Amino acid sequence: MSTSAVPLEVLSKTTFAPYGVVIDAPSIEKDISGSAFPAGIPANQGSAVKFPDISPLECNFLGSVSTRAAITLFHCSPRSVSFLPNQHRAIDVAILERHPYTTQTFIPLGLDPDDSSTSFIVVVAPSIADKPDLRYIRAFKARGDQAVTYSIGTWHSPMIVLGKKAVSFVVTQFMNGVPEDDCEEIEAPNVKIDIEV
Repeated sequence: MSTSAVPLEVLSKTTFAPYGVVIDAPSIEKDISGSAFPAGIPANQGSAVKFPDISPLECNFLGSVSTRAAITLFHCSPRSVSFLPNQHRAIDVAILERHPYTTQTFIPLGLDPDDSSTSFIVVVAPSIADKPDLRYIRAFKARGDQAVTYSIGTWHSPMIVLGKKAVSFVVTQFMNGVPEDDCEEIEAPNVKIDIEV
């Protein structure tokens, strides 16, 4: 891949669908009774709306007795930026990873969707011959009220925080304790994300 920069796109259910699922929080301003959310089910004595099956939680580990569900916390600091020849700010992506037997969900904690000073970026690539196809790498800017689930085997960068403060993420996935089964990593030379597009 050349050193041309990958443009930053807005994260949405439609744009991210080839790579996984976007979880959007409902607007707090809307009626919590569920009338504004046809998929919602009244819960907690009418004080809440439950949205079942918002994202897959899948495990394809076969025959491994040590496979377990894991909930972990990643505390991610903002990444440093570099500059492109056109003077746009950019983030360098050095590696991509995938989880060949499990989905993986990242849920940000305490990130205000209206705070434009801090956000997170989701970088993904399709597979070709069991490697990431860097010709078609994509980058998405997420809001604080969004979470993402990577489909099984989706190549992605480690989480990228952009802005002024660190962000913690609750991460769910399955693991079997075998490093190459739990997470496969590969170098991604010359990948830059243009964060000003």
